[in-house]
Amino acid sequence: MSRTRLVLAGVALAAAVGLGVAAAFGAFATGARTSAAGAGADGVKVHGHWTIVVRSRSGTVVGRYHFHNDFNGPGLGTSGGADAFSQILSGSTAPGDWDVSIHGSGCPASNGNFCQMFEPDASPVFGAFPPDTKNLTVSAPESGTDAFKIVLQGNVVATNDGTIDRVDSGLQKCAASAAVGHDCGVGYNSVTTRILSSPIPVGAGQTIAVTVKLSFS
Repeated sequence: MSRTRLVLAGVALAAAVGLGVAAAFGAFATGARTSAAGAGADGVKVHGHWTIVVRSRSGTVVGRYHFHNDFNGPGLGTSGGADAFSQILSGSTAPGDWDVSIHGSGCPASNGNFCQMFEPDASPVFGAFPPDTKNLTVSAPESGTDAFKIVLQGNVVATNDGTIDRVDSGLQKCAASAAVGHDCGVGYNSVTTRILSSPIPVGAGQTIAVTVKLSFS
């Protein structure tokens, strides 16, 4: 297993510990001060910073957008971050690949209006619908401004003139015997999500580059 994968697995486990504790105390209102141990105490928090850069066919930047995400605790049934991390913490499952999804009329209706970015080792079933890509990179730097963050980066090309109105980051919940940090052929739990109050305009053929930085305190 590569050094990056080992570091990422450690960061993911540490993140899961924080997420599990915070979820237990209801401390996941993004950016909020919450009490986990008594009046005036700070709860464990998750911070997610997203940057979306839209470029024309010639590579010119036509829009740059920054916003924060929200922790998606319950998800849909057993598909949210709380379920994924509680199962990983208990040893019942292992963390697999990450994915990043954007949703809106700028993405094809044939793909549910989703444009998805998967890691290169994703199973054939993932990324089978254009404009889905397998160019997502995942890192956990040990130094610099992004030290101890989980950094996700990828891009897709818009198929339609339209907008992006929702974003998600997901993590596979794999069998306990699966290799940590690798695709295991199952779906992705939605760990963070946000519905954009101001949808992002995109044009057919424009490249949408996404960077997600998850940090914990």
